[in-house]
Amino acid sequence: MPKRFEDQSWYPEWKGTIDRVVTARMELDATKRGTPEREAADREYESALTAFRMVADKHRRKSN
Repeated sequence: MPKRFEDQSWYPEWKGTIDRVVTARMELDATKRGTPEREAADREYESALTAFRMVADKHRRKSN
């Protein structure tokens, strides 16, 4: 078993979803409420969170 978490088999997929969540949150924070841009950014943020939860759940189930 690798000692560093970066060397775990799940790390690249997890890192990609975390990067997506962070980017989406930054984009959401950069928009004004009530604008079409905010609505689009909010949808992407929620989608990114869902993707992260799916990856986390998939790898959690594999480890049990």
